[in-house]
Amino acid sequence: MIKSILQTLFFGFVMCIAIFLMNYNSSVIAKYEDLIKDNIKTTALIDNECEERTLEIDKNKNVSYSFTYSFSVKDKKYTGTYNSLSIPEKTEIDIYYSPKNPKVSSRNPQESLSKSTSSPVGFGITIFICF
Repeated sequence: MIKSILQTLFFGFVMCIAIFLMNYNSSVIAKYEDLIKDNIKTTALIDNECEERTLEIDKNKNVSYSFTYSFSVKDKKYTGTYNSLSIPEKTEIDIYYSPKNPKVSSRNPQESLSKSTSSPVGFGITIFICF
């Protein structure tokens, strides 16, 4: 009896996680699809500082950098971040932003959309199906 209750609770927990991941991913995907559809670009300034991340696998080091950028829309300043495998040569980059909500921006919405569609949702659905 206790085992049955625990299995039911675990199943419910896994189901909640799967639903959360699907809903979260859908809203992220919709934001990137809107950026692509609207196709509105502006120039952003890259901050001087960046975060360097090193991942070492089998003695192979992979370095990536996380940058913060800022841009203005109607005299209001917005910021965003992007990752790169190299340090940019210029201090300015083109970014796409949403005219409805400029807080939503991306350096490359196509790439961001591609990454979002291969997120952990599949993992959550796989766990759900297994039980």
